[in-house]
Amino acid sequence: MSNTSFSGTVDFHTHILPQMDDGSPSAEESIRMLRASARDRVSCVLLTPHYLAERENPGRFLERRERCLDVLKQAWTAKFPLLIPGAEIAYFDGISSISALPQMCIGQSRCLLLEMPYYTWPERMISELLALSGRGGYHVILAHVERYQRFQKRDVFERLIDCGVRMQTNAGFFVDWRTRRKALRLLKEGRIHLLGSDCHNMSVRPPNLGEACRILREKGMEEALHTMMARAARLLEISR
Repeated sequence: MSNTSFSGTVDFHTHILPQMDDGSPSAEESIRMLRASARDRVSCVLLTPHYLAERENPGRFLERRERCLDVLKQAWTAKFPLLIPGAEIAYFDGISSISALPQMCIGQSRCLLLEMPYYTWPERMISELLALSGRGGYHVILAHVERYQRFQKRDVFERLIDCGVRMQTNAGFFVDWRTRRKALRLLKEGRIHLLGSDCHNMSVRPPNLGEACRILREKGMEEALHTMMARAARLLEISR
């Protein structure tokens, strides 16, 4: 399902894969989520379940992911978005040294989606991110970056961005009127690079990428939206 050309919108962060984490509890819920994404004209969905190193080794995680993906494949149709498996990896000290890291990338790319801790990051942590992005040769992407900003100084993000680390933000950052102005400002400043729904279910955290895209178009940010989607396809090495 990951070798087909596509054009359109990429949801860079979801928890649609059934029974993997705190996301979709069943294949039936996953199908409902994919139908909702298809209605929003989402063309590609990244399946990025949580990976927690303190709870599970990479081999076990990858085995579980494959089983869950097989379940979803049985119900997948050509009307649904293209599906690409990956992971949302909770950062841990020494992450750059694990041998299975290439297998934790998204699809066949070198993209690593990392969830960072919710406190001020020490220098060793920043240095490891830079090492992954530099000597490691990975495309490091920080998940839902809007959640970390209050813990970090602005120059931390500027330093990471200057060294190639990319920032993913959730659609809700633009959808919520309380944070929309800040989200638009950061996008205009070039501090948001990728967009994802971070959807978990069809009730409290449903797919909402289409709504965010609509708002961006209404705000005259069509070009910025196109740039984010083109960047996603380029990073994932997908033919558009």
